[in-house]
Amino acid sequence: PGLITRVAKWMAISLPPLTLWCAFSGWWDAMTRSAGHLMVAVPLVFVLYPARKGGRRHVTRADLVLVVASFATFGWIVVSQKRLMWRLVYVDPVSWADFLLGAVAIAVVLEATRRSIGWALIVTTLLFLFYALAHSIYSSVLLARQSRGASEPFSIS
Repeated sequence: PGLITRVAKWMAISLPPLTLWCAFSGWWDAMTRSAGHLMVAVPLVFVLYPARKGGRRHVTRADLVLVVASFATFGWIVVSQKRLMWRLVYVDPVSWADFLLGAVAIAVVLEATRRSIGWALIVTTLLFLFYALAHSIYSSVLLARQSRGASEPFSIS
């Protein structure tokens, strides 16, 4: 086996004891634990699972790009943890790096999920994401239409 396969093997072997140690030691906060766990587990999916079902398992350049993207994305969360924790939601602006790496994180996790589980969970997740986005957009449109003169059918005066 090549170097990448050996590194992936040792990462996969060390992941359960590392997870147990993090869970019982209480050393890191939840954001750092989650991002660190994803920083190890998601690249393993790209190394161990082929891009196409039934395909040969060899690590391609696209797999390596996804490995680097997942390390960078979740590593950014670990490095920026304090700033992200203390950011006031709806007050402090979201930086372009946070926005871009957040979008990359969603894409990387969806691709890792597709490779390991299949399309059913991906479709469900995309439907929920679309609902969340569409609801925030269309609820303001519907509220604006209602406030422009729509009368209530059963109003008590």
